[in-house]
Amino acid sequence: MKISNNYKKLCLVLGLSTVFSAGIVDAANYTKTLKATYRNIQVSYNGVVKSISEEPFAIDGTTYVPLRAVSQILGADVNWDGTNNLVKITNTATTDNSSQVTSLQQQLATANYNLALAQREVETLKAELANYKQDTSTGSDISTSALNKTLASIQETFGTENRIDWTFDLTQNSSGKLELEISYDSRNDESRFNRLSSSELRLFTQDICVAIRKNHSDIEIVGSITDSRSDWDKATFTYSKTNKISFSLMSDNYYDTARDLSRYYTSFSNIAYTTSTENGKFTLPIDSIELATGSRSLLFTVKVKLSTVDLQTKWKGIQTNDTVIEDDLYDMQIDIEKEYDGVDVEGQVVDTTTGNIIATIDTNGRFSYR
Repeated sequence: MKISNNYKKLCLVLGLSTVFSAGIVDAANYTKTLKATYRNIQVSYNGVVKSISEEPFAIDGTTYVPLRAVSQILGADVNWDGTNNLVKITNTATTDNSSQVTSLQQQLATANYNLALAQREVETLKAELANYKQDTSTGSDISTSALNKTLASIQETFGTENRIDWTFDLTQNSSGKLELEISYDSRNDESRFNRLSSSELRLFTQDICVAIRKNHSDIEIVGSITDSRSDWDKATFTYSKTNKISFSLMSDNYYDTARDLSRYYTSFSNIAYTTSTENGKFTLPIDSIELATGSRSLLFTVKVKLSTVDLQTKWKGIQTNDTVIEDDLYDMQIDIEKEYDGVDVEGQVVDTTTGNIIATIDTNGRFSYR
């Protein structure tokens, strides 16, 4: 165990208080009478006056301070070995605590990591709570029987609009939104459907939503217009609680591009995650990729299903530094930009079990989880 040089020097000076003992060791029969002067000498350590058991004194201009008292102030132990006439000083203040420091640093790093995970989970739960508060119906009958009654009504009213045989499906998803699917069969009605403009389809969809809203107030409606033969969405829409519609139509060209993307990108693979019980990687299948004209750009939508508790838990535990989903969305964005030169492209990942957007990439390639 090392003792600092300053401490050694101090011990040498203070050791003068035992000069008598040293003299006896070297010359056991030697004695000398000295005159000590006491004048209320005090000892200060790091600016603080310390109380000691024996008062210091001066002899011939030299001040003597009790060795034991000073050593204890500095954190050392003093013991007298009478057999060997030896003063033993042990520095207890200076210890090698590097291993303890390392252990504490590791504990701190683990605690910080767990805190980050907890904070992320809190933010996710806050978002889910906000969605629940926003989307849950208040004062609207959305029982199965009520929805079936509404469904029969819109089927009767709009079932042959524009000489197309439409079918409808109306359900409530896990987020509390009403989900409306408007379907037609392209084997019979492809030419009639293609003659409809985007504004005509938008107005048709809005009229249906208005009819639904009469029976189910204060609830958001989301949905799609789907070709039942291929099970591909030709348009998507949202009808807000404030009666505003957002409508996106896929052109045939977009349809072909989206189909090619869906064939190439079938899953997000090897996504790293951490939960309270395990670390690992998982694969999230991609159901489909859709491409439509958004408000300011081309918007591609990657549809997935977090349909099990296991998938939901792993998704919440995705490590923030993992780039699998970000990289795949960026690659999709580049593929679309090459196909439509000069057009801004943005993307989103949607959990179809809830209808919620769970990840996005903007036109500048900035990725974020939602």
